[in-house]
Amino acid sequence: MDILVGMQGSMGSAIRELNRGIQDPARSKHSGAEIFESILAEESRDVGSVLRQGLERVSALQMQARELRERMARGEPVEVHEILVAGEKAGVAFRMMLEVRNKLMDLWKEITRLPV
Repeated sequence: MDILVGMQGSMGSAIRELNRGIQDPARSKHSGAEIFESILAEESRDVGSVLRQGLERVSALQMQARELRERMARGEPVEVHEILVAGEKAGVAFRMMLEVRNKLMDLWKEITRLPV
C-alpha cells in the first residue's frame, strides 16, 4: 500500500509538470521518441525528472526552430530546408510529449481506480 501511495504522489507531480510544459511550450525542450529513449537510458529513473528533461529538450527544439525563422526574417542567410526540418522536429517532439502526457493521464486514472 505504501508503494501505491508513493507512486500516486510521484505520478501526480509528474503529470502536473508535463501539463505546465504543454500549456506553455516555451517552458518545455528536443525531438520525438529519441528524447524519451535517451532520458530513460540515463541514470535517473524518477518519473518527474524524466518528464522534466523531456520538456526541456522539446523546448530547445522549439527555440531552435524559432531562432532560424527569426534569422530568416532579419534577412540573414538561412537555408529554407533547415527551417522546415527544425520546425518539423519541434512539432514531432511536441506531439510525442503530448501523447506521453495522455498516456500518463490514463495511467493515473487507472491507479486512482485501484481499490486500496
